[in-house]
Amino acid sequence: MTDLSTLYEETDIPEDKFIYLPYLEYKTRRQMANTFDSYSGDELFYWMRVEGGYKLYDDKNAEDRWYFKLGIERPTSEFTDGEIQYFWLTYEDENLTDELSGAVGCKITTGAPEKTEVHQWTGVTNLAKGSGLIKNRLWKNQAKETRMTHPEYFAAFWNEDNYSV
Repeated sequence: MTDLSTLYEETDIPEDKFIYLPYLEYKTRRQMANTFDSYSGDELFYWMRVEGGYKLYDDKNAEDRWYFKLGIERPTSEFTDGEIQYFWLTYEDENLTDELSGAVGCKITTGAPEKTEVHQWTGVTNLAKGSGLIKNRLWKNQAKETRMTHPEYFAAFWNEDNYSV
């Protein structure tokens, strides 16, 4: 879950003067055995979800914001402390311009939210597992050549509500 408050939030607008307007809500079911090599139990499924949209302020002088949330709904017993969950999404405009296209990836370490990291790329970025920038690379080296040194997005690892479903 992104928290852009220190960089991008309106500070002079009361907190009850905005609404979230999702434009993307997608949830997909995945089979445990096909995703986690260490899983050897019964046939179980888990859910991955993404939500994106706008945070709209009730003030003509305020600048509206874009937000997104990535999540996993998986049985708690199937999470192992130290396990890395890595989520990413890409976004593009119609003309595939670098300034309005890119990708964001979020790494969460189970049991250690302080190790959360966000990566960001600008320009059209292919983060699919078959991409040459991704295939056979650890999460920290994926598309490293084109990743932003200082991403615009970050995760508020200190907010425990971000890590619970």
